Amino acid sequence: MNYSDPTLQSLLAAEYVLGSLHGAARRRFTALVAREPGLRRELEYWQRRLNPLAETLPLRKPRAQVWRNIQNRIRGGSRRPPALVWNSLVFWR
Repeated sequence: MNYSDPTLQSLLAAEYVLGSLHGAARRRFTALVAREPGLRRELEYWQRRLNPLAETLPLRKPRAQVWRNIQNRIRGGSRRPPALVWNSLVFWR
């Protein structure tokens, strides 16, 4: 992929700011931003452009189930205390 293409840079930066760039693509983009000043400027442009939209949204408290799901994912789907997760083979894989 040609990361020096301005159109591609703009699309990737916009997706990153929106939160729709996931997994390996997001990690790759983060690494590229650290060493590419032009890409960093594009990211800053999209942050200035899109972040004000988020500030206009009313705050909403997530349902209790949302927090339980987050905790379960952090703990590897178990009900074990977080300290025991470090000792889990599943966690390190």
